[in-house]
Parts: sequence; structure tokens; C-alpha cells
Amino acid sequence: MTEYVKKEEIELAGFIASLFAYGNRKLFIKKLDYIFKKTNDDLIGFIKNGDFSNLQGIEYRFSKDNDIIPIFEILSKLYNESRGLEELFEYGW
Repeated sequence: MTEYVKKEEIELAGFIASLFAYGNRKLFIKKLDYIFKKTNDDLIGFIKNGDFSNLQGIEYRFSKDNDIIPIFEILSKLYNESRGLEELFEYGW
């Protein structure tokens, strides 16, 4: 499993993990590992880049790529317009 040390990466990885944190723990950890490997150790850059074509075909339980990729596209838009989840949650607070 990929380990993140920067606060911004940890909060983003945690948010993404929460999207898959249902069902069998071993299965969602395996899926998270797959997704995080696709980022080439640059989770923030991957999200900001907005090219999620390498996630085509991804599936997890009831979710397919046409469910999952739009979430990443929304995160991309949010991360390109803010400094991250903390700022977004503070704004919404």
C-alpha cells in the first residue's frame, strides 16, 4: 500500500479511501492499491492533471468506471480551484 507523508496527500488519499470503504476490507484495500499505483506516486498531480483514462475499466462491487471516474473529475476541478480538501471543508463550514 502506498504511504503518503504530506498533509494534502493524506487527506486526499483518506477521502478516496472512504469512497471504497464498504464491503470486504481485503477487496477495497486491493482496489485502493490499484488506484494509488496508477498515480505514479503523485496523487495530487494525478488529480490535478485530470487525465483518468488509465482508470477505464475499473470496477469495485456495484461501481463501474462510469461511476468512479466522474468522482475523480470533480476532485480535479475542486483541486484546480482550491488548495485542497481542508480549504473546501472550511469554506463549507
